[in-house]
Amino acid sequence: MTVGEKITELRVKNNVTQEELASYLGLSRQSISKWETNRSLPSITYLLPITEYFDVTLNELFGVK
Repeated sequence: MTVGEKITELRVKNNVTQEELASYLGLSRQSISKWETNRSLPSITYLLPITEYFDVTLNELFGVK
């Protein structure tokens, strides 16, 4: 599973829209869409805020067991 797929999974599981996540991170909805479709990756700047928002670890976000 890619990071984008994991973000999609977490977002859907938590009933969060792309707009809500984008607003939390101070980004556009299009940025979230690009991550989820694997056209780009989140900058390292956003990795910790994403994990905090969804209450997951970096290992979980990257699919490391």
